[in-house]
Amino acid sequence: MSDNQSARSGSAPWHLWVVGVMALLWNASGVFLWAGSTFAADAFLEGMPAAHRDYVSSLPFWSTLTWGLGVVGGLVGAILLLLRSRFAVPAFAASLFGAIANTMVYITNPPPEGFFNLPLTLFIVGFALFQLWFASSMQRRGVLHSVSN
Repeated sequence: MSDNQSARSGSAPWHLWVVGVMALLWNASGVFLWAGSTFAADAFLEGMPAAHRDYVSSLPFWSTLTWGLGVVGGLVGAILLLLRSRFAVPAFAASLFGAIANTMVYITNPPPEGFFNLPLTLFIVGFALFQLWFASSMQRRGVLHSVSN
């Protein structure tokens, strides 16, 4: 039996579960932050400095959409990865696109002092890239499959 056949018929490698659960938790927290600041902004942003609240409230609609695409795409990708679905790859691709596109808001709408966190921004884009790479490698190894398999 080839490696691809055994991957399809056997259990997923242990590291798929580690990466999948980490991705699930990370992206779920992102969805929570996005949903809170998008749908309950007043209550969610309470306690932030006024300049930061004003900045978040004034962000363009495309920024809200790309942030949502990034975190929801990542959450869906994580769930699909844990289900070993090949559709995890396009979901993580959408997440990476959303993460990169959303960082453009810092160029078009410069944030107030103390708002932007370069290490966190690099981590977000880097982790989105890692998730896409990991899912793609699992797909190439035959670990991820179509729904009908």
